Amino acid sequence: MYLKVMVIASIVALSGCGGGSGTPSGASNSKQVTHNVVLSSNGASITASYNDVSMGYVADGDTTTSNFWAGNITGDNVVVDFGQVAKLTDVTIYTNNTSYNSSNPAIKVELSEDNQSWKTTMNPYGASDIACSTWSAGSGKLSCAFSGEQNARYMRITTNSGSVYIYEAEATGTVTVSVN
Repeated sequence: MYLKVMVIASIVALSGCGGGSGTPSGASNSKQVTHNVVLSSNGASITASYNDVSMGYVADGDTTTSNFWAGNITGDNVVVDFGQVAKLTDVTIYTNNTSYNSSNPAIKVELSEDNQSWKTTMNPYGASDIACSTWSAGSGKLSCAFSGEQNARYMRITTNSGSVYIYEAEATGTVTVSVN
């Protein structure tokens, strides 16, 4: 009987190890959250082909026209890495181009899961790999809502000239975050 009690007591004591968290050693709790995955405060990072000094303005949450990133020539771009694949529902870009039209689309927006293979979106005037079920453009704000969730880890915004400014980018996405 004494040995049986000692074994049970040892098992109970061992199961309580690890600070009483109730999770096995090495396991973590997580949950799904939906937020703006572009924000650096939500874990995103950003790179730029030109003007990396101001690239952070694209992901700082400020949609005003006081701070911006601008490319130097056609083809300059910023790439936002969300830190993990997100399930995106929409994308919004704030730019100085208030006359977005078929002959002057100002920017090209692309999404990727691997930073190698890209799919275009937000092009109401031509072919897009990912269509917008709802599209709006006005006063420099371009918005695209997808008909279904789109998996992406990266978003690339490419300018058509050096005179295009990007004030902010937003992408609503669902990601997994750790819970303490």
